Amino acid sequence: MVWQGKLEDFSMNEEVGAANRATLSIMLSLASLGLWFRFLYFLRIFDSTGFLIRAILAVVVDMRYFMLILGITIVAFGDSFKVMSSANDDANEFMPEPKGLLGGVYYAYLIGLGEFNFDYTKNVGSKYCLILFIINTIFMTIIMLNLFIAIISESFDKVNSQG
Repeated sequence: MVWQGKLEDFSMNEEVGAANRATLSIMLSLASLGLWFRFLYFLRIFDSTGFLIRAILAVVVDMRYFMLILGITIVAFGDSFKVMSSANDDANEFMPEPKGLLGGVYYAYLIGLGEFNFDYTKNVGSKYCLILFIINTIFMTIIMLNLFIAIISESFDKVNSQG
């Protein structure tokens, strides 16, 4: 059978193909990640790696409430940064892309990781932003990181005492 369509039909199919490639790439990425995690899970059967896999699983299980509290604090600080950033014009915007609540959460997350973008000199509420930045830095970087280390240590001791 010979194609007897128009050239416009072909270009529309290319656009659909590009959208399908993006979706397929995401699906393949997730499948690849799942495959490698499954490979790690199978390493439980060996004596030398079984302990480490059990420790990782114990840490993930023990972190569930910590991750809830961490998520709430990141959203709280992110929302505060979003509100302060929305009062500025686009030239004095201090948050990275994307804008809005997602950008504020992303910015607060980066501060928790140690990415300190500190340029509040021309912004609305610059003194308040400085105080909020310092509180976020102390809370996320010092307090939450130390709690995270304590949870990992306790989980490791629990797994170590079992066998």
